[in-house]
Amino acid sequence: MLKLRSLLIGVCLMVPVAFPGSASAFCSKPTVPHCASDGSLADAYVPLDRCRRQVADHLEDVERYTTCLRELIKEISEEAEVYEELIRNSSEDPPS
Repeated sequence: MLKLRSLLIGVCLMVPVAFPGSASAFCSKPTVPHCASDGSLADAYVPLDRCRRQVADHLEDVERYTTCLRELIKEISEEAEVYEELIRNSSEDPPS
């Protein structure tokens, strides 16, 4: 189990190199708009309607980020399956 875990961690680290155009290159966690960072839409410097728009845009960014992460997880899982198959098909004794 430890070998599999190490393998999966290695795969996770390799994905950005192995798939330079993949989701991993573009997943960027969005930041909460400043006007709503304290948990309310009230801000002395940003009008309420503008803050609402910023929060709505943020929610769209969060949805894109979530989708990106799902795609990345799928890519990593598919890559891990390839390596798991290699392990299953390899001999028990490594060559000396």
